[in-house]
Amino acid sequence: MPYAPCNFFAARLRSFSTAQKRRIQILGYLKFEYYVRENSSPMYPTNSAKAFALVIITCLIGTKTLSQDKGYIGLGFGGSTPLGSFASTDPNNEDAGFATIGLSIDLSFGYKLGERFGLAALIRSQANGVDAQAIADQLVLPGYTVTVEAGNYAMGGFFVGGYGSFPISGKLDLDTRGLIGFASTSSPTYNIRYSAMGVGDVLTFKQTSATGGAFAYNLGAGLRWNVGRKVCLVWMLDYMGTNPEFEFTLTNIDGTATRSRYDQPITTFNSSISIGYRFGSGS
Repeated sequence: MPYAPCNFFAARLRSFSTAQKRRIQILGYLKFEYYVRENSSPMYPTNSAKAFALVIITCLIGTKTLSQDKGYIGLGFGGSTPLGSFASTDPNNEDAGFATIGLSIDLSFGYKLGERFGLAALIRSQANGVDAQAIADQLVLPGYTVTVEAGNYAMGGFFVGGYGSFPISGKLDLDTRGLIGFASTSSPTYNIRYSAMGVGDVLTFKQTSATGGAFAYNLGAGLRWNVGRKVCLVWMLDYMGTNPEFEFTLTNIDGTATRSRYDQPITTFNSSISIGYRFGSGS
């Protein structure tokens, strides 16, 4: 009767996909299908024993070769585009942030716990400028020239959540992430001066920077190109939001200071390119 253990492994090999067989063939086992057929014959017990040993070695090496990509950790740089009220310069919008396009730095992590889904984390630092001229245009007084100097919005955040990775081709994956976390944001400093010809500055206001922390979220999707066994390039698009409260001090020309506070809704669309280190042997 046929050699039973060998028949078991022969059936296992028959279940392999064409791509899996091709990978095994690359290792030099170009005739394993011949051994599988011969392995099922009752006429060659000696050859069956040899084939059984060959199948064992093939399976062990093939299993190592076919190990799955598990995710990546990467450092990325990109742009941050303000959206909604954060970008608004409308004088009738009390939440207008006058923010402009800025820069971001991301440290991204994604690890698959199963075939497609896993955990993700993100550390982000970003800065957005301020449209100082738009502010000055709204503060104009007849007979005076107004000058506005403004700093930047600066934000740092940490996010955790879910991760999904879906293969598109042999080296290209669609990566997605849905994250929640905490973001600390600093508001810009403002220096506003009114001057008149021949008189100089007649009125100044200085607003200090304030820092506020709040719940934040991030939704992202992008393409990951696996350029090597341990290296990948990732192009990611993210939508991020948070709503910090700022408490600031406004000082006028005679030194009188007043304190005030306000909420600033912040939403941005971020695009970044990262270089990453891949987990697992991959392909």
